[in-house]
Amino acid sequence: MSRGSYIALEAIYKTQNYDWQDSIHLTPAYLTTYQVTKYISAFNLKIGDLIAFKSGIILDFYAGLGLR
Repeated sequence: MSRGSYIALEAIYKTQNYDWQDSIHLTPAYLTTYQVTKYISAFNLKIGDLIAFKSGIILDFYAGLGLR
């Protein structure tokens, strides 16, 4: 069995793009296309304790705070 405590700082940045089409069934038919873009940033600080057993089982207990 191995055991250790840790402090971890994590960061992520992600860009997501979506292309959508919507239609209204009138005469004449109405079709519009639009794009949605999302920018996501997140930061986390975690404090934890990890236990690794010889059988391959890993237990990870942690608490943290983050901002998105």
